[in-house]
Amino acid sequence: MFDKELGGLTELVRETAPHVWQLLDWTSRGDVVVIEFQSTSTAGGRRIDRRGIDKFRLREGRIVEERVYADTAEARGIA
Repeated sequence: MFDKELGGLTELVRETAPHVWQLLDWTSRGDVVVIEFQSTSTAGGRRIDRRGIDKFRLREGRIVEERVYADTAEARGIA
């Protein structure tokens, strides 16, 4: 069921901010799933690459909480 939730979230992000997203690694413990990702997008004609971590808390197979940790330096133009 988590696959369906993650797929829906990925589609929402893709529709609002088109980019290439790649799953690098993942792990889980109890009701927590952590994924490492890499994404590439374009903003203002400039390519932006970033890596990050999503931490999901699940309840009955559905995402009830999400925290995203990412390096935003390049997106802010300081990398």
